[in-house]
Amino acid sequence: MPPDIHRPVTPAGVSPALLLQSYDDSDWEVFVQEWNISYTNKYHLVDRIGGAGDMGRDVIGYFGEPSDPTTQWDNFQCKGYGEPLQTSHIWIELGKLCYFTWTGAYSCPRRYLQVSNTSRLRLGSKLRNSDFQNAFIKLDDLHSLQPIAFNQLR
Repeated sequence: MPPDIHRPVTPAGVSPALLLQSYDDSDWEVFVQEWNISYTNKYHLVDRIGGAGDMGRDVIGYFGEPSDPTTQWDNFQCKGYGEPLQTSHIWIELGKLCYFTWTGAYSCPRRYLQVSNTSRLRLGSKLRNSDFQNAFIKLDDLHSLQPIAFNQLR
């Protein structure tokens, strides 16, 4: 009997979901990069730059040449936490996105996705929440995000 090619290959007795949850930060970024290269097939180039100094960009999907300033891109912020993703985890990453786009370090992404291997927190629903919006707006201006951004570059 031929093998079922649609059945995921995982260690015996481990579900694909549990296997994904076992990935550390680096493995999770590699998975997101490989998934975007092989499964979505919609990007011209998928680049993984996660780690210290990534300015809030773990995996980038480019729709054209990265050297072209008009190229649109999607930002995948990968979160490999040992616990479910919380709103508090989002603050630093949103701060980096706002700060570095404001300073011109990079252009605004076409889509910004926070992907977690342990949670299904819907970022869009959080961003539409008025309490969350008001807390973010209380930041006087983007200069107040600078310490957040620079602390994350160390």
